[in-house]
Amino acid sequence: MPIYVGKAVPKGWRQARQLIPVDTRSYELNNRINEHSRSIDLAENLNRSDFFCRFMILEGKESD
Repeated sequence: MPIYVGKAVPKGWRQARQLIPVDTRSYELNNRINEHSRSIDLAENLNRSDFFCRFMILEGKESD
């Protein structure tokens, strides 16, 4: 069974490593999952129903 491990980080995270305030909404994870869905839809031999998603949200030091 193939496994993909990825990371969805806020814009600017790779350069500045700035923490986002707790009350700020971030859609990077949702956007990243949607990108993968579109890629699956473009493939001729894959169906979204063949996949499932599990994710863990890490904050602060753990997200490094």
